[in-house]
Amino acid sequence: MFQSKEPFVFWLTRISYSGERKAVLAEFSNGNIKRTLRFAFLPGALLSKKKLSKEEIKQCISAVKPGKYRISEKENCWKITAANFEILEKITNLIFEEHCATAVMPSPEKQFLIEKNWNFFEAFEFNEDAVQKTECTELPDVKMNFFSETLPKTIKELEKIDSEETNKIISLIAFSKALKMPLEELPSSGFAKQEIFLENAMFKENFAIEKIAKKEKMENHETQAASFFRGTPEMDILPLVPFLLTNDFYNTSFETLNCECCEPKNSYSKNLLQNSMAEAEFSKDGFYFDSLNPEYAKFYHATQPLKENRERRKKEFFLKNFPVGPFSRNQRQFVLLGDALELQKNKTAEILGIKKKIWHCEKKQGFVSIITKTLDSEIREIEKKIKHLQNNTIGGRLEIQKNYGLELEREHKKALEFFLHNLPAQLADNRSRFYSLFLGETIKAVHFSAPKAWETLKEKSQASSEIQKKLVALAKN
Repeated sequence: MFQSKEPFVFWLTRISYSGERKAVLAEFSNGNIKRTLRFAFLPGALLSKKKLSKEEIKQCISAVKPGKYRISEKENCWKITAANFEILEKITNLIFEEHCATAVMPSPEKQFLIEKNWNFFEAFEFNEDAVQKTECTELPDVKMNFFSETLPKTIKELEKIDSEETNKIISLIAFSKALKMPLEELPSSGFAKQEIFLENAMFKENFAIEKIAKKEKMENHETQAASFFRGTPEMDILPLVPFLLTNDFYNTSFETLNCECCEPKNSYSKNLLQNSMAEAEFSKDGFYFDSLNPEYAKFYHATQPLKENRERRKKEFFLKNFPVGPFSRNQRQFVLLGDALELQKNKTAEILGIKKKIWHCEKKQGFVSIITKTLDSEIREIEKKIKHLQNNTIGGRLEIQKNYGLELEREHKKALEFFLHNLPAQLADNRSRFYSLFLGETIKAVHFSAPKAWETLKEKSQASSEIQKKLVALAKN
């Protein structure tokens, strides 16, 4: 299943696009030996159907000569394919000027790799002029322009001087694979890496959202998105939240919220989300409650009377967040559905109806669910490789530590886990090019309900899906 390196194994080290030739040149290396193949390639751009019709696109780019581009229809978007990237940029700039619509349009080099399902530093075999991916779990034996020796020799020599720097280089190689970017072009910040990952994922899935900010918005943020997603040392819910966004649970994505096909009939509907607003009638005088959503508690405190009462109670009971209240018996108030359900369960309030419904689709898996499950599947495959390498490493722990191919697999796994665990926070961060207020606020609501979901999962002994099994395992740890 897993092969050792042989002389016929080459690694993909460079991709260069030529608009004039309508082609991509792919360079494969083995030590100092290099082989280059040319592939015909036309770049593309994705635009949301909700933002523009096909006729509007044609009218907007009427100045572009026919035959220089093609518009094809995908399930979620329009795909414009052009003769070269220069024409594609002209077309997308015209569309932006006319309609303020930004396209999903990675670099042509990334597009080619996405189309081929290839990554930098992957191993390939040559059969005459054809090339095919193969499995090789050793460190790529390649010569990079910024190293005087091949990569394995450079790593071994550097290990003698600075093991921390060695780990950084291996980590960069892993991110280069995951983001389909050359080492020298990788951004330093985690925020920027996550933005590139999202753009690549959208292009791969032929998915475009209605509103995308221009790339100038993607600043080199040194802080990672939304730190409140981190959880606590006692209960780290970070690994849990992405899976709650899948179609096994809340199916939370750009296109699945408030769909036209699955509107809930009542407050107990399975797909009604907890950030819906319910009208509740309270049964106690001088009653306060702690909201499941701290942001809602903060908003309620800022906009409702009796602030001094809440401030005094917060101080007196050493509360982390402001309480919601006070309420009197028979008083009616609109509150979050998640809070209302808890209050009704505890017999301190009764739900009278829903003021604002927020729901998820039950029929179609959302984009966020698709990429979450794809990442999880890729991580599990790498875990199998790591286990195989560990089982076949002779001599114990010291040799395992010096197996740089094994270390690269570990770092690749860490890179994919980084994208998986930080996906909800990135989508809920208003600095992101792909930020949607509706989706962001809903993801935060799902996050705040995660501790409750955690407790529920701990009680489950059976689970029907792989995702549910994984969550149960997380909850029991």
